[in-house]
Amino acid sequence: MRVLITTDWYEPVINGVVTSVMNLSRQLRERGHEVKILTLSRTFHSYIEGDVVYAGSIGLGCIYPQARLKIPKAAGDYMEMLLEWEPDIVHSQCEFSTFFLAKRIASELHVPIVHTYHTVYEDYTHYFSPQKVWGRNIVQLMTKKLANAVETLIAPSDKIRKILEGYQVSCPVEVIPSGIHLEKYQLCKKEDWRKKIRMQLGISQDALVLVYVGRMAKEKNIEELLEYQQDAGKSGVILVFVGDGPYLPELKKKVEELKLAKNVIFTGMIIPEEVGRYYQAGDLFVSASTSETQGMTYAEALAGGIPLLCRRDGCLEQVVTDGENGWQYDKKEDYLMRIQEWKGMGENARGRMQNKAAISAEKFSSGNFAERVEKSMNSKYENTDMKMQPKKQRNLTRFFNLLSIAGLAGCALLAIWAYKNGILNSVDSLQTFIWKFGYTGMLVFILIQVVQVIIPILPGGVSCLGGVIFFGPWLGFLYNYIGICIGSIAVFGISKTIGRPVLYKMFSEKMIEKYDGWTQKDGKFLKLFALAIFFPVAPDDFLCYLAGTTKMTWKQFTAVIVLGKPFSIALYSLGLTTAFKMLFSL
Repeated sequence: MRVLITTDWYEPVINGVVTSVMNLSRQLRERGHEVKILTLSRTFHSYIEGDVVYAGSIGLGCIYPQARLKIPKAAGDYMEMLLEWEPDIVHSQCEFSTFFLAKRIASELHVPIVHTYHTVYEDYTHYFSPQKVWGRNIVQLMTKKLANAVETLIAPSDKIRKILEGYQVSCPVEVIPSGIHLEKYQLCKKEDWRKKIRMQLGISQDALVLVYVGRMAKEKNIEELLEYQQDAGKSGVILVFVGDGPYLPELKKKVEELKLAKNVIFTGMIIPEEVGRYYQAGDLFVSASTSETQGMTYAEALAGGIPLLCRRDGCLEQVVTDGENGWQYDKKEDYLMRIQEWKGMGENARGRMQNKAAISAEKFSSGNFAERVEKSMNSKYENTDMKMQPKKQRNLTRFFNLLSIAGLAGCALLAIWAYKNGILNSVDSLQTFIWKFGYTGMLVFILIQVVQVIIPILPGGVSCLGGVIFFGPWLGFLYNYIGICIGSIAVFGISKTIGRPVLYKMFSEKMIEKYDGWTQKDGKFLKLFALAIFFPVAPDDFLCYLAGTTKMTWKQFTAVIVLGKPFSIALYSLGLTTAFKMLFSL
């Protein structure tokens, strides 16, 4: 399967979204899928590197640190390249610039789009909204609109599922925790980076070290850890912060105010390849954040055998088992008590907790993650009504458009020619002209009826009236019946082969939505379809196309058409012939 992943964030940016995308793309490729990534360039210019397309963008640091907005018509040539590549599914990872690109590609190719919801935006409203209530309303509206455009929302945790359902989103929500490259963090433990990193940071080998790894941002509630460190630091506990971010200068000021310089260390930015080593500097991983969707760093710490000490949060329900692989705390007293509990543990007890931490991380492996995402994407692709190859679809569209234009032009030219030659002066002159061609005229008319069912160049009623006028009531009825039945069966075969893309290319979305409900009425579509064919009260050509996208069999369809069409054709013929005669006599 060809998978296009879209994300506003990618290398060289380091965050949970980037980590998730990189792990997912790597695993999908190992499973035999073709993967391309569409992201934002850090400059105005669009370019491509390997399987990654970078769309030109501008910085929006005034709204949110490191945020960027795509330039209009950015990566135009590369977008065409991605369309020609024809992905089978689009997996969106961000809600802003690249989501609109993902939506465009999915829409043009009529392929499914799934979206992973990585961020609890309610916790970020301080960046763009003066009031939290306003911010939440904006977030809810944005999320509901996004949900209307995708097949499925993927939530990294049950916490996010509950939030999304609270927004009353319109699409299904699946819980699939993001995965990490376990071996990367397990290997760091085996290679004993604990000693090396502590020496590098100037920390005693027997000191109790708390480590935080992540982005230094206000929403991470890092100040709480500093406040607690005032008490923890008195017993020699060292707090190490690994990472960079917009709030780092404020945190350093806070350390000076609290006089914690001897007990707090900031490493600054660490290259991704070395991050796993810095977890090993700590005895416990600490976090006070309640803004995490899942918290990739929690899983990374566990994989390295580092137990957790984190503020209680919904995203930790399936991560932390108190007393086994770490603890959750509710208040300062709990936090300090767990530190003392760790201090009081013997070496064997600590080792058991570290081993349980490493084992508990197995469920967050990138392999398990990719397997579940792959299964979800496969189900969307297999069940989608839009599986036609995009190139064939575009070719079909061009063919239909050209044929319709040619048909209309031909009819117009023929009518002008007939009028100039007096063929349209009376019904008798018209019939005389047609009868000159004998069986050829009959065959041509039947062929026209077949074509107008497949490609509605003229209203069906008009062509039925023509048959009666050309050949008389009985032969006209017979030829109409033969042509329409053949055309209807051909339409059914076309939509059976191609699927719903043909509906979207030939009919309006309004019409499709109007009659789509018929297909969802627990097996009642056959009855509704038969009634519509028998009584000419609905667009029967469209319904024939729609029938081909359902589970209706060839036998059922043919029976309905053969038995139901005579009545509707007779009604059309009788009514339109009467109206024509009345009009002609005026």
